[in-house]
Amino acid sequence: MGICQSTNSKKNKNNSDNTNNNIYINTNKKTIININDGMFGQIVDKTFNEADTNKSGFIEYNEFKEFIAKIHKKLNRPEPTDKDMKEYLKEYDTDKDGKISKQEFVKVVQFMINAERANLKK
Repeated sequence: MGICQSTNSKKNKNNSDNTNNNIYINTNKKTIININDGMFGQIVDKTFNEADTNKSGFIEYNEFKEFIAKIHKKLNRPEPTDKDMKEYLKEYDTDKDGKISKQEFVKVVQFMINAERANLKK
């Protein structure tokens, strides 16, 4: 993935604005993928299902740590420490139940996109 930008309007054949929530993934200022809300939802679902290895419907601590370790590796960052994981859980486990729901995971996917964007700027 690359840089993420969204648009909120699109001209229809009568030149009036239609609101949409498309997300454009760009690399080097060149659009390579247009992700609309449905596609973003599919990405969240697919990634969540891959991270939820025990298929409980939640991502528990060990699954989350393994998932974050893969992201760190992809971004050429050191493996996350326990301190890092506590910070990630503090940020993403908004109901403080010790696991990540699919609803909470949406923010994790947004983090992944932002981290990839920052990585591309280096």
